[in-house]
Amino acid sequence: NSSPLTPRIIGIGGASCAGKSRLCGTLVEHLTSKGMEVKVISMDDYYWRVEDPHHVRNPETGFPNFDCYSAVDWESLIEDVRQWSSHKPAVVRPSRPNRCLFVEGIFVLECETLFQMFDVSIFLKLNYETMLERRLLREYDPPDPPNYFKDYVWPAYCKSLKSVSSKAGCTIYVECRGLSFEDMFRRVLGCIYDKLGICD
Repeated sequence: NSSPLTPRIIGIGGASCAGKSRLCGTLVEHLTSKGMEVKVISMDDYYWRVEDPHHVRNPETGFPNFDCYSAVDWESLIEDVRQWSSHKPAVVRPSRPNRCLFVEGIFVLECETLFQMFDVSIFLKLNYETMLERRLLREYDPPDPPNYFKDYVWPAYCKSLKSVSSKAGCTIYVECRGLSFEDMFRRVLGCIYDKLGICD
């Protein structure tokens, strides 16, 4: 359905520290300036609390593994996406979609229910060294324990890439290593415009 009344949902998943949140923020600014109603739902806001029994924990330290699929309250996330989709816009502009939702997070393309809802699916790729380098520059609460990246973050990324690659449907892969943020933004924006048939 290509009607401008049809809300468009774009999933952006992939590597930790690839720039998903910043990218979505910049896309929101750009598309809002074009007259669209744009929102971001971030997977990071749906992690179970640290003390929640849903978490898989390191048997020695008790530290929760935030880099696994079960660390996220998918039911609540999916419900919020559906709620957004059911809302009707007050004004209809025939030249472009009126409403656009970005759903971002490392596992959002793995969730089959969400994947089927996405009009565009984008997977941001990074190599081991670049991801680790960026990860070390970030502060996490709680902080990563020793070897967390090697034992959990990188294996989770590899598993996610394999899972998404095996899905039927067209996922756009963007290699972020050596790519400036501006170039990544332009590349992703171009893919979105192309997929949704938007003329700037």
